[in-house]
Amino acid sequence: MSGYEEQWQLHDPGARRRAFLARAARVVSSLLTAFVLLVVVPNHRAWRRPSDGFFACRWQLQNVGTALAMYADEHAGHLPSDLNALVRENYLKQLPTCPGQLGATYGYQRTARESVVFCAGSCHQATLERLHPGEPTHNLPRWSTRRGLQP
Repeated sequence: MSGYEEQWQLHDPGARRRAFLARAARVVSSLLTAFVLLVVVPNHRAWRRPSDGFFACRWQLQNVGTALAMYADEHAGHLPSDLNALVRENYLKQLPTCPGQLGATYGYQRTARESVVFCAGSCHQATLERLHPGEPTHNLPRWSTRRGLQP
């Protein structure tokens, strides 16, 4: 670049404005980066899923439900009188326990119309109230032969 072109750019008001905006953009991006690193990143634990075992409990209920369906297929549609039959006949290695209740096993009700396996009590109440506000939370989650996994 010749001296005349450099001199012309220094006196061009548009060039000064563009240089100022570029510097301002770098300052703003630096401030945003500092904000993210100082405020957002340390609070990332607040974004995690609830730690009361709700999703693990649902997964285990789904497995018990699958074992019940397999039992019914091999026993002409009849369901067991209790969940221990699933272990005795090798549909499950052992009865699972709710991860949110430290060793509590699942409840089981069998009627003429359906069978229901449920997490007894309300150990997942906080998660259920957050996910489904205003709905009952006792004995949930559950799996039934008619409705599948709820909620």
